[in-house]
Amino acid sequence: MYCTYRTESTKLFEEVETGLRGLNAGKPNLSVWAALLDNLIKGTTLKDVFMVLNCPAPSYSGLQCNANKVGPLIVDMVREDLKRERTLLIYVLESYGFPRQILIPMEGTRCPDHPGKCTTSIQMDQPIGREDLATEEICQDLLSDSEPTYIGQITTDGDSAAYRGVQIAMGEHGQTVEALRDTRHLAHSQKKVVNNAKISDMMFPG
Repeated sequence: MYCTYRTESTKLFEEVETGLRGLNAGKPNLSVWAALLDNLIKGTTLKDVFMVLNCPAPSYSGLQCNANKVGPLIVDMVREDLKRERTLLIYVLESYGFPRQILIPMEGTRCPDHPGKCTTSIQMDQPIGREDLATEEICQDLLSDSEPTYIGQITTDGDSAAYRGVQIAMGEHGQTVEALRDTRHLAHSQKKVVNNAKISDMMFPG
């Protein structure tokens, strides 16, 4: 005689309640992407790791779907954190005798793999590579505070378009932004131009 007892169905992981139609995302899946967005390993490498370990690998579309869910949440958290930092900066400057609305310098850097927004956290049909749009969006956040943060200078590499976005945003408030160049990138660009220049044999006699 066989035992026919069966337990109730139990999920082996917790889900994230989204309030939307369809299946809810599993917390482990979103937790993985929260970690991936903070290091150099991304979805493709994660899939390769699973396959090397002979484990069922997630699909590319599923990875992208989870990235699209986690990415905006991380962005909102970072924005709120930076907003608190800007508020603290105002009080620090004031404690040293500077006016609350002093112009501050800004430095612009690129993603190590490509310019513009990262493809792991944006929609598949969203354009990338527009540094000016990215910096304009960032500056709009700076200006949306109860006490706006104004940019007086921005330091970028020689071929960056980030300055234009900053100038557009700050120009709407009557601010002029000074564009500064990173000395390391500037020296590299000058060296490249000299190496590629056609110099006459008679320019340096002897």
